[in-house]
Amino acid sequence: MNSSMEDTAYLSLPKIRYGSYTTKGIRDENQDSMLIINESEVLAFVIADGAGGYSYGKQISKITVDAIESEFRDIHSGNVNYIKLLIDKKYQQINSHIFKLEREMDSRMASTVAMLNIVEDNYIVSNVGDTKIFIVRDGEITLISQVHNVAWELYENNEIDYEQYKNHKNKNVLTRALGGGSTVKPYYNIDKLRENDIFIICSDGIHNYIGDKEIKDKFSVDMKISNEDLDKLCFEIAETCLESKSNDNLSIIAVQI
Repeated sequence: MNSSMEDTAYLSLPKIRYGSYTTKGIRDENQDSMLIINESEVLAFVIADGAGGYSYGKQISKITVDAIESEFRDIHSGNVNYIKLLIDKKYQQINSHIFKLEREMDSRMASTVAMLNIVEDNYIVSNVGDTKIFIVRDGEITLISQVHNVAWELYENNEIDYEQYKNHKNKNVLTRALGGGSTVKPYYNIDKLRENDIFIICSDGIHNYIGDKEIKDKFSVDMKISNEDLDKLCFEIAETCLESKSNDNLSIIAVQI
């Protein structure tokens, strides 16, 4: 693998293949954190993005993924409903912990989180904030997470069009985040898996600088591809975003069923 892809990590899976890439980009530090759990009955793929402009972004995103890992690393069974309850419990715990730290340290702290869990033949998508999860299926790309920022909510309410959304001054102002209040309301999307589904999880340093169609075209494949190939595709997406002047950290995970 190219030495410039040192931020990538992967392990082999018999049925699920995945790739990932993260880099600080032009920033001084990488405030994104990633987690991949592929050796459990419940698989987990996570990106957390420490909220820009707040304190301790790197540490808060790391707290988030570490807490999720402690919950899911050793799970050996559980149906979809049970796993969803665990996810919700963990998000509430993380939120309370960050909210407590904010008060103790008199400093604003927050993180987004987006997680894909694979439970038997189902997927559970959950998120808080604006880290996105897409699915590429049958040659089409669909956003299957929910975006929690001011501009997106204006767009969803038909108060602005998509072009206005892309250039809106409040596109980075979150309406939900871990640590954003005493409680948190995650979004959930649960459905059945299909052969050759590809899931894309990406921070705003990626999705704000590349179109959905470009992501779809990059990951529209009709065959099983290796972890190394998925790593390479993730790296190429990040490079495209940097060429498009992304000024944020960039993190992306791709999972093929």
